[in-house]
Amino acid sequence: MKTISIIRIACIALLLMAGLPSAQAQGIRVHYKNGNTVDVPASLFDHMSPSDIDQANPAYIIYKTDGTRLKVTKDELDYVETYEGEFDQRITQQIPKEYLEKIASHMPIYAGNTPPAIEGTFCMNNYTLVFASDGFSKTGLADLFIQFSEQNTSKNTIMYQDKQSSQASEKTEMIVMGQGNNLTVFAVVPGSNKTATYKMATIISGTMTDGGIKDCYQAILMVEKNDPDNKVMDVGTYRIFKDGDGLAAPASWSSRSTVRQRSGVSANVAK
Repeated sequence: MKTISIIRIACIALLLMAGLPSAQAQGIRVHYKNGNTVDVPASLFDHMSPSDIDQANPAYIIYKTDGTRLKVTKDELDYVETYEGEFDQRITQQIPKEYLEKIASHMPIYAGNTPPAIEGTFCMNNYTLVFASDGFSKTGLADLFIQFSEQNTSKNTIMYQDKQSSQASEKTEMIVMGQGNNLTVFAVVPGSNKTATYKMATIISGTMTDGGIKDCYQAILMVEKNDPDNKVMDVGTYRIFKDGDGLAAPASWSSRSTVRQRSGVSANVAK
């Protein structure tokens, strides 16, 4: 097993603090002496710095953009490296890679064929817009209830439906990616309003925990549209939302009354 000196860690820290290259899936991979590894995607990486609070066993802290931190002591740490992966072909076959790269700079997109079990209903409380490529700005959004069911572990698919305010989406089959407790689900589905028809990509990422989905993000991307009155998002624009309190907790789906069903999987496509 490799060993690493404090000098090498310091050099890596300086490199990382100087800024990672802009590759979509590049991040920080922490190798522990017990053989475990932890990945911090570039979209969640802020900076890394040493800490000498405990003089006998100094620690190195990775600060994340979501406000959390990963602390690794010298005794635990084997070495740190940057990594660069590729988007899963299942997602690049449906969503242009150039758009995925832009979205991944604001939220994690996890690859892998061993996602966790995620069936259930969860509430994205304090549902908040965190980035919009088209300058869209809206506050006071209603909580988003998301429901996963009928997970197929051999095909890595799952049925998805959401509710917001008085509207529920149609049930949609989505592809599930991820490994360990990290997950990304996505689909490109048709939608419509009074004058427009379109295809919208929806991507949801997070980390499954006993208390719900931690750091739960939702991205929507307009893939194509027929919109003579220019009422919905332009093709290629995307918006990213997040659970405002950091945890999409388990919730009851049946308690949410539905006035009408909407076409597609997002209620936030209007300009």
